[in-house]
Amino acid sequence: MQPTGPYLGSGTDAESQQRFSDGADGDDNDGWYGNDEDGVSIPDAGIATAPGQQYTTNVRCGGRGAVAGWIDWNHNGTFDTGEKSNEAPCASGQAQLSWTVPADVVRSVDGEDGSGSATYMRLRITADKNGNGQKPVGGTATGEVEDYRVAVRVPTLQLVKNVDNKYATAEVAGLGADQWTLTGGAGAYTATGNGTTGGPTVVRTGNNDLSETTANPAGAGYEMGQWSCQEAPGTVGENYSSSLNGATRDGRAQLQVRGTDRVLCTITNTAKPGSLTWNKVDSDGITPLAGTTWTLTGPSMPRNATVEDCPAGPCPTQPYKDQDPAPGSFAIKDLKWGTYTVRETSAPVGYQVNLQAYTFPQIAPASLEATLNAAVVNERKTGSLTWKK
Repeated sequence: MQPTGPYLGSGTDAESQQRFSDGADGDDNDGWYGNDEDGVSIPDAGIATAPGQQYTTNVRCGGRGAVAGWIDWNHNGTFDTGEKSNEAPCASGQAQLSWTVPADVVRSVDGEDGSGSATYMRLRITADKNGNGQKPVGGTATGEVEDYRVAVRVPTLQLVKNVDNKYATAEVAGLGADQWTLTGGAGAYTATGNGTTGGPTVVRTGNNDLSETTANPAGAGYEMGQWSCQEAPGTVGENYSSSLNGATRDGRAQLQVRGTDRVLCTITNTAKPGSLTWNKVDSDGITPLAGTTWTLTGPSMPRNATVEDCPAGPCPTQPYKDQDPAPGSFAIKDLKWGTYTVRETSAPVGYQVNLQAYTFPQIAPASLEATLNAAVVNERKTGSLTWKK
């Protein structure tokens, strides 16, 4: 339509009523003036930015008036007051609009898992009140309104905790991932949660700290893993380049977030094995006694598991074998969590077999080493003399 007042782009489309549509193109498809949303050129990939940054665009315009714009950054379906740009006079065929991207900006990309669908931009030009005090809605005697459906790309971070409970048993269960608190980000742009931070959280580019902590004493029974980061599954149209700055130490690492990447970081903690120790002594209660054999029972143990004293190294490395090369000293390693019992099955020549069953304190994540508090004693056999006269 031939412009008769201030306008956006190359022409104006006066609208006597609101024509809503998901694509912000209801007025283009009403059979009147076609698509005249040509005031601004938006890249196919949308707006690439980050919270706290300035987003600036040039708007093509004509006539005497001022241009203002709104972007629904927080994707709440409303053009809020804080989502308005500056009001710029149309001069030499253009006006420059700038927004400060708010902290509550939402990543809005059609078809992307975990992100909102595309959001909306509105541009207005008017000469009413010299273009001052414009609002996103309401009528105007002069000017034009153009709406755009736009993607907004901002960097996001998502953290997930995994736990390998390889030594847990029906008797002693392992910890769940929710027993660890995960934290990632920098300053006010931080994601945190137990076991996971949930969906993607908007962060800023640059260095972002990652950490995991637990207040559960049983957490000591787990080996901390290494953070691993990758592009979040379901991401659309990104050229991922973020990376970790070095190795993980004590559950902490640093992530370099680049561009508008969607980053998913995971860390896996692995259960530590338990161990048993006990000592065998002579009848004096002090002197170590070598050469005994035992039956060991406990969680997931094979039937009749036999433990023989290893009096000198190297000791056998098979499961349930004595790993302590000192005579009379026993150490069984790589055990699942739970309660174990030993019973002596053979003793050195000249000693009585100790028939008592000895039960160890329970192996659990907070107490992985179980030891018999007292040494096990073998009594010497008595001798006899016979003679004839």
